[in-house]
This record gives sequence, C-alpha cells and structure tokens, in this order.
Amino acid sequence: MPATANFKESLLPLEKMRLLLPEAKKNYAQAEPFPHVYFDDFFDNNVVERLLEEFPGENDIDWIKYYDGHQKKLANENEQNIGLFSRHFLYSLNSSLFLKFLEELTGITNLISDPSFRGGGLHSIYRGGKLGVHAD
Repeated sequence: MPATANFKESLLPLEKMRLLLPEAKKNYAQAEPFPHVYFDDFFDNNVVERLLEEFPGENDIDWIKYYDGHQKKLANENEQNIGLFSRHFLYSLNSSLFLKFLEELTGITNLISDPSFRGGGLHSIYRGGKLGVHAD
C-alpha cells in the first residue's frame, strides 16, 4: 500500500492484524516477566518512511522538554505541530478498530483512546533517556 496523502486506504495493517491475533494473544498471555508482545515489520514500510520524513527535529517545533535524572525527552501534545500524514496515523491508532484489536489481544476491556494526544503525541527520547514499563 503506498503511503499517499489522500488516505484512500487504512494506515492500519488490518489483514495482518487479523492474521496475527490468534498467535499473538497466546504469546502475550504467556510472556515473562509480564504480559507483552511485539511485532516485527507490523506497519507497511512506506507508512514508516512517511512518518520519519514528517517527524520534526529538535528545533522545528515548540517541544515540551523533559531533562532530569531519568528523562531526556521531547514531547508534543499540540496537534498543529504534527504533520498531516502523521496526524492521520495517530488518529488511526486511536480508532475503535485499533482499540478493539488491542482489547482482543490483551484481554483488557474498555480501553480509552487519547484523541488530545496528552501523553500519546510525538515523543523523542535521547540516548540515556528512559521509557519504563507503564500502563496509562
């Protein structure tokens, strides 16, 4: 699927999600030391390339900066600072289609999306920074 700006197709790998789900549910439930799962090459390479092209640099937008003992990161909650393609991609991750996939995968019901990108917008974590295991 070419990653075009007209968004005629879903940016979510819907068929891949359907095919991965049965085995992924088992892997998630049995993973140690806590339930988790990862997928190699989950999104189409064209989608990933477009996201990388649009990702703003450190001086391109007004980032929220976190520099302390464990955090070395930039964050953005302002939708206007996010490129059109990237914004559409984030909307897809917040969609009921993707939430239902995550609910079925994890067994966690009533997941809530983050359409305002408070904590779920753009982030850039520098070498030495940390993103710990968390659920929110």
